[in-house]
Amino acid sequence: MGCRGQVCVKMWDNDPDVYLCTHYTAHNLPDLVRQVILDGRRIEDNSYLARIIFCQMVQSHLFDDRGFGIDTCLYTDIQVLVTVDPDKKKVVVDRTMYDGDVYEYAYDEADTAAADDTKHGGELFVRPVVLEP
Repeated sequence: MGCRGQVCVKMWDNDPDVYLCTHYTAHNLPDLVRQVILDGRRIEDNSYLARIIFCQMVQSHLFDDRGFGIDTCLYTDIQVLVTVDPDKKKVVVDRTMYDGDVYEYAYDEADTAAADDTKHGGELFVRPVVLEP
């Protein structure tokens, strides 16, 4: 069955959102997105950020013909959904199908500038806010 998940990167007003899909590594998505945001490269540019996240997702699977994909819709059989909204500088991690948790994080340039090699680098993803269902 795998560990299915998606990263939804919000696009501009009338453009469809981009969904980056994995069939086996959903448990890694929150940390992967966190690291991409902390790296601070193109985090204000929706389409480039989507590409950077996807490249990180597939970096050891470049020539595989299964396991990853790109779509414009939310799947119903996922365990983890990470939504990134570059315009609002917000990340929401929805693990309700996995362990019941939903977290929301805000970030800004100061967070990425403060990132270091420690486990949590900066303030990003350190203080999750549990959202009420």
